[in-house]
Amino acid sequence: SEAQDLIQRNQLVDNMLKPSLADNQVWQSINEDGLRYLYNDQLYDKVRAEGWAPVIMNQVYPGLAQEMALQIQRQPNILAIGRGEEDKVGAEIWQAALQYEFYDHLDMPMLLMRGLIDNKTHGFKVAKVRWDPESEWDEKEQRWIGNVDVSLVRHEYFGMDPQADEPKHARYVWTLRLMDVEEAIAQWPEFRAEIEEEARRYASN
Repeated sequence: SEAQDLIQRNQLVDNMLKPSLADNQVWQSINEDGLRYLYNDQLYDKVRAEGWAPVIMNQVYPGLAQEMALQIQRQPNILAIGRGEEDKVGAEIWQAALQYEFYDHLDMPMLLMRGLIDNKTHGFKVAKVRWDPESEWDEKEQRWIGNVDVSLVRHEYFGMDPQADEPKHARYVWTLRLMDVEEAIAQWPEFRAEIEEEARRYASN
């Protein structure tokens, strides 16, 4: 049945993810240290002598602030260049649309600013681009209108083939997205029993 095929595919994916998830756990304490260093909490586990102030040298936050100052000054213009003279009008339309998506809809400058924090605390940032088929409801047409969406991925919700040195050499990469059980059932009602069983298994772990 379709449900059984889905369960088997999920089990196959789970088996692929196990070594990658284990690799992620190894990095968690290092990532936590990165956050502590950024926010001056690197001595959280050190006992301080009574009357002595903590000695803190933080070069991470000033470096981040400097990069943010440079980033906020960058205001790129999106250019759409047609192949020929006949494409000029169409290119101008697309250029305006892409400029709007970059600044107003996706708010990429702010996303890039947030990505700088991930660079400092984790060494890299991860963004996920997806198509949202139900971005907004068109009352006149009585139907959903889709749109592109981009978001930063929490590092503990991202992983890749542990045998690869970097993502471009990985056989696979993955992101994890937690959902409410009711939301998942509403999206895939035909798999209610399987979703509820998976939710029980997840809660027990």
